[in-house]
Order: sequence, then structure tokens, then C-alpha cells
Amino acid sequence: MRKSFPDRIFKIWDYAVGMKQLLIRSSTLGKENIDLIFYGVSYLDCPMLFRGLAIDDATEQENIYFRDRKIDIDDPLKLHVLVSLEKRYFIVSTKDIILYRNKMDYTESSLDKVDTSVGVTGKIERF
Repeated sequence: MRKSFPDRIFKIWDYAVGMKQLLIRSSTLGKENIDLIFYGVSYLDCPMLFRGLAIDDATEQENIYFRDRKIDIDDPLKLHVLVSLEKRYFIVSTKDIILYRNKMDYTESSLDKVDTSVGVTGKIERF
């Protein structure tokens, strides 16, 4: 597992189809938000809500499955695997996922803030 958040609930928070950007957020009252930001999204197969979430690398079998379906997962894209309640879900996007810990308001999206570094006040990590 590349990252794991077993005690947090995550939701699809914002999706900009034209910009190919996806924000999955864990927002808990009194705690910092954990935002997972995906850029260059070309494929999305996941639920709206995750109870506990881990980010994993795709297995060779999963990579073969997607290539056989003619879904581009080669550089600069990557098949990311989200694991929740022992089920595996898939997002194809650019290689790096942005993890952005912040205290943004419930109504705010970090998609436009992290990409342009406008108003960034939290910790940013790429993995």
C-alpha cells in the first residue's frame, strides 16, 4: 500500500470533467481535511463514498485487463487502485496523486487552489 487512511471517510468532492480533475476528500469536523487530487483523469470506476481508504499499486493482472480493454495506462498515465472495505476501485490519471492536508471550508474545492498555488495554506505531498 502506498498510503492508507483506515479511520477516515472519503467522498468524491469535486470533478471537473473538462479539466480532467478529480478531488476525493475526507472532511471531519475538528480535523484537517485530507484531499486526494488526481489530474489528467481519463478513466474512473469507483463509488461516491469510501469507508476507510488505501491507495495501492495495480497488480500485473489488473494492468493486463486494462490494456486488453484498450484503456491507455502508459506513461504519462498510471492505473491507480483505491481500496475500501476490501474492494478495489480504479482511476487512470497522471502518475502523481496530490495529497493536500488543509483546513479549507466545507464548501471550498482545492482543485483550482493547488494547481495554481493560489491560496495554498496546507501541506502538499506527491506520491
